[in-house]
Amino acid sequence: MNMGSKTIWSFGYGSNMDVKALEVRKKVQVLEHTSAILKDFKMEFNLSGMHHVEPAFSGLAESPGSQVHGVAFKMSLESAENLIRNEGGDDAYDKKMVTLQSYTGRELEGFIFLNNSPPSLNLVPSSRYLGV
Repeated sequence: MNMGSKTIWSFGYGSNMDVKALEVRKKVQVLEHTSAILKDFKMEFNLSGMHHVEPAFSGLAESPGSQVHGVAFKMSLESAENLIRNEGGDDAYDKKMVTLQSYTGRELEGFIFLNNSPPSLNLVPSSRYLGV
């Protein structure tokens, strides 16, 4: 993360696009949010979950020419650390700095979470997870 700034953007997609859930469950104070596009990635159900309960979660995979639509969240560095901790800490995911593009064309520098273990293939999420 760019520690020279006092704020940073993060990208939420799939079940992580709800501002209120981010604030309440993940202890993140959202300063600003906007619809955004992450280019050259795709969303896949490639993270193994708990068999019979939540068999798969969505993750990002690099994919030139693809794009993921989601929400960019601006937060303080303290909130970003809360988010990282609530997502499992530094060991759970790799963080990668990316350029996001808002629907109005504004470029936003932020980070995404990438699975740090080999992705699983052909996983199917639960109906509950898809509904979120």
